[in-house]
Amino acid sequence: MRDREQAIADDVVGRTVDDFAEHGAESDRLGALGVPKTPDVQAAACPSRLVLEHVTSRWGVLALAALLERTHRFSELRRRVGGVSEKMLAQTLQTLERDGFVHREAYPVIPPRVEYSLTALGEEAAHQVWALARWSERRVPEVLAARDQYDTRRQGTARADTNSASASSVGVASGGRASVGINLAGTSSAGTSSVATSSADTSPVG
Repeated sequence: MRDREQAIADDVVGRTVDDFAEHGAESDRLGALGVPKTPDVQAAACPSRLVLEHVTSRWGVLALAALLERTHRFSELRRRVGGVSEKMLAQTLQTLERDGFVHREAYPVIPPRVEYSLTALGEEAAHQVWALARWSERRVPEVLAARDQYDTRRQGTARADTNSASASSVGVASGGRASVGINLAGTSSAGTSSVATSSADTSPVG
């Protein structure tokens, strides 16, 4: 199996190199449009991003994985890929077929029969994404534990922020009452002084 996978990978790499050599003019044209001549998934305009999106989408991964087992009819594939709607599965298969990963075979019989299988390129892609899917299955406990820890930290931070905001509000309110008290005391004293001064001014002389 490993030798077969390596042969497929070597074949794909060889065809990729030949394609770039054969379509040099097209590569130059794409380069003028901002598409990198050499595939670079980190480049915004690189077509490999769309390929990556297609093969790593939820339904794309599961469809490729199911077809890696064997050829499936549409109804069989829908039962195998739990939760997918008929519309989404049809769209996913059409996208994978257009990209060259899936082969669709329609038989001229009544009732109509259509079967889906992987191309050599699709088989290579399926092995890659299925390995990632299997890894995610094995690491579910660690991921769930990490989520719990993250949520606990966030909740603790939120409580601390709330308590800090409440304390600040209380401090501002207390400061306001103190200021009002001072102002009232000052006004009262000043008023008393004014009254006293007024009384002194109206006292008869001698």
